[in-house]
Amino acid sequence: MSIAMDSVGPARVLAWTLATAAGGAAAWVSYGFGVQLGGVLMGVVAAVNGAAMGALLASAVLDRLQRLRRG
Repeated sequence: MSIAMDSVGPARVLAWTLATAAGGAAAWVSYGFGVQLGGVLMGVVAAVNGAAMGALLASAVLDRLQRLRRG
């Protein structure tokens, strides 16, 4: 099932974009750290973990900001 983009508000699209960007940035940094720590396999594992944590943290911050904004 697909979601029509006109039914999704611009705030939600912005939140998805920021969470994706944060996940990508965290994956990039985590991969480099993992490779230095234990090789390519460790880099891939660290990148997956970093992407998940980065997206979760960005999503949590955005949710908190939306709650504060609503009052």
